[in-house]
Amino acid sequence: MTKAFVNFDVVYINNFSHYAVQLSPPLLFGLDKAYLLKPGKIVDTYFELMVNISEALGANKSDAQKQLKDSLYFEIQIAQISSLSSNPDQTTHMSINDLQQQYGYVSWLEFINNLLPENVTLKSTDTVYVQEREYFFKLKNLLDKTDKRVQANYAIWRAILEKINYFPEDTLTLYSQASDIIDNASQEKNKNIRCTLECYQSLPDVLNAMYLRHFGKNNIDKVNEIIRYLKSSFGEIISDVEWMDYATKIKALEKLREMQISVNHDNSELLEKYYKNLELDPTDYFNNSLKVYILRTDNRYRNLLSNKKKWIEEDEVKASASYYPPGNRIFISAAILHPPFFSESVPMYINFGSLGVIIGHEIIHGFDDIGSRYDKHGDLNSWWSELTTSLYENQTQCLINQYSSYKLLNISINGTSTLIENIADNGGIKLAFSAYYNWLKDHEEETTGNLKYSARQMFWIVAARNWCGFYRNEYLKDLITVCNKYPPSKFRVKGPFSNSEEFAVAFNCPKGSNMNPREKCLMWQDTHYDLSIIQDILR
Repeated sequence: MTKAFVNFDVVYINNFSHYAVQLSPPLLFGLDKAYLLKPGKIVDTYFELMVNISEALGANKSDAQKQLKDSLYFEIQIAQISSLSSNPDQTTHMSINDLQQQYGYVSWLEFINNLLPENVTLKSTDTVYVQEREYFFKLKNLLDKTDKRVQANYAIWRAILEKINYFPEDTLTLYSQASDIIDNASQEKNKNIRCTLECYQSLPDVLNAMYLRHFGKNNIDKVNEIIRYLKSSFGEIISDVEWMDYATKIKALEKLREMQISVNHDNSELLEKYYKNLELDPTDYFNNSLKVYILRTDNRYRNLLSNKKKWIEEDEVKASASYYPPGNRIFISAAILHPPFFSESVPMYINFGSLGVIIGHEIIHGFDDIGSRYDKHGDLNSWWSELTTSLYENQTQCLINQYSSYKLLNISINGTSTLIENIADNGGIKLAFSAYYNWLKDHEEETTGNLKYSARQMFWIVAARNWCGFYRNEYLKDLITVCNKYPPSKFRVKGPFSNSEEFAVAFNCPKGSNMNPREKCLMWQDTHYDLSIIQDILR
């Protein structure tokens, strides 16, 4: 139940040579934090779910309504005192002694050691990392003024939600019906699907290894070839960009050189060693899940005894690609190395237009204003000069204005909150096309058979296909007004494509037309600087 108030974890610090305990506000609420802060139909539905499940578990409905109303209000208050997203700049390190002096309402040494495995014990002089210190000050005031019964009911409710998949079918039906309204999508799943999802969430590395074993490995050499062209081309782009000064460009190129892009994670021998003491009972589903959770949690917490990076990371297995700033690493899952994103048997304009764009997007994340806080080793260490930071902020205003001018369902896109992803979309597609262009220099021009489009045109068509989808209006409204981290898919095509000179040339778009405006937002533009600075750094 600890997670209901404080998120406790063990994380890498300082160039992967040091592990430490990290304390932060709760990462997950019973309802998405953005919804909790916006009273309306979804919060009402969430409250009905709380009452209905409590009644299904034997509570009196009127009592449940009264007590859970207070618990919901308490959960909303916790959401209010924590930020919508974590900010690494708000992370502070201190000894447990100092932690106790500043936030004395919890016996922190006892609290931390109770969560750690038996053979792992911290001392009061050991260092912990605290995210959002202000939250912990505010939490004390909130706990002081809130009845203990309300706190307990909230914690119990959170514990119930965390294990809702193990409840009887009638309880699961209540949850699915509420989720249909909350998520604007049908949540009804048969047992096979639920069990598969449970396996993925509990044993992602095992499921990934089984996937690789069953489907076989792709031509990794071809994937690595795409990566080489992407990194080489981005080195040229960094050298050309106007808003970075020379010294910052050198550091950017060094960070690019050190960036690791991991493809596939079939570590069968290590898996056997990692799970050797795990004994599961095919007749005891619930206790099996607890055993897996305890094993993975204890192993993660035992990292405190080591100064070596462990190979198993929950971030490593996703059905996509993702950039991990503290490691300066991009993880590419096995699942994405198949059509429609990649195939060894298709023309490279397809692979660069799909997988290349996806990886390019993640590479750009290492060089935006969040990436600027992590150096080439992944340490939290700002490496941009003041001039570069100022020029970057000026440059981003164009994108903010551009995306803020877009509307869907008569609702304006938030160009500020979507900025990071818009930068990655624009930079990623430019990078992928540049990489494909450079690949063509070293290979024969590709043909497209009976298609009426050229290979270069097909690159853009494939890149647009990445965002094909059909969405309900309710989902789109929530995407724009509540989540507002990503713009709707149509603008993830229109924005980057209309900012691209290469797209306009490929399709002969008239200057000043909708897809070839005279004024473009060019974060990663070409200005043909001397490229000699990249030769030694990227060698």
